[in-house]
Amino acid sequence: MNIFRRLGLGSAAFGLDYGITNQAGKVTSPAVDAVFDLAGRKGVRVVDTAADYGDSEAVIGAHAPAAAEFLIVTKVNPDRIDGPGAARHQLEQSLRRLRQESVYGLLVHHASGLTGPDGDRLHDELLELKAAGMVEKIGFSAYTPVEVDAVLARHSVDLVQIPMNAIDHRFQAAGTLDAMKRRGIEIHVRSLFLQGLLLAPVNGLPDYFRPLQPHLATLRSQLAATGLSPLQGCLLFGVQNPEVDVMIIGVTDPDQLAEICDAAEQIADSRFDFTPYGLTDEAYINPSRWPANIRTGG
Repeated sequence: MNIFRRLGLGSAAFGLDYGITNQAGKVTSPAVDAVFDLAGRKGVRVVDTAADYGDSEAVIGAHAPAAAEFLIVTKVNPDRIDGPGAARHQLEQSLRRLRQESVYGLLVHHASGLTGPDGDRLHDELLELKAAGMVEKIGFSAYTPVEVDAVLARHSVDLVQIPMNAIDHRFQAAGTLDAMKRRGIEIHVRSLFLQGLLLAPVNGLPDYFRPLQPHLATLRSQLAATGLSPLQGCLLFGVQNPEVDVMIIGVTDPDQLAEICDAAEQIADSRFDFTPYGLTDEAYINPSRWPANIRTGG
């Protein structure tokens, strides 16, 4: 399989200053065109967005001809589901901003939206939108294996987005990846770079992450001993998990995407045992738990 088919564009930086190491700010309009052009030529097909990502959807919509060949996944915010038809209304607004008639995937942005008091009604609405041809796949975004288990105990879905990376192995350890695959669920992984934390110089990280420095330094040195850069290591972690269908990667310019594509090609025959490097402390591996002064999302 073309490795680029397993990459997806994360568009948060199209509409927000996203990522703790992002010095460039929001992606410029010419850069968006160039990113779409390169992604299309490489065979990258999925674009991940959300109404909550600033004006990301509108930016994608402004480049609709370039985005036409991509599979767009967007999200509804369950906190704004205030009655029957609210999910449809949110999707219709997203489609207008995206300048699309339908999207590939529609996710509930927080898994709790499907397990709360209105979860059954929201799931029924998603099924109706799918039946109407407005979306091809429905699902949700989660932070933890417990959230995934809770939703799947109540509902059937087609697509789930979860965080995984070289130091966050929770979904593997809990057997959640295998459980989802047995149900035929498409799995998209975000936070592969942990908002840039896993690529930044270890000694240049915010003080909050100081307890992680020895752990990250050891991981870096062992990757280097195997001939792998931090970027290659991050990508290899995703590639080595066959359950992962798409790895969502955020970029701020075409040069970053080109670098990622080059790194992806270079690891085709590489192997690395990431098992010793998994952490469980969500204070570090879950961006939503980071202090507000460094948190930019999750």
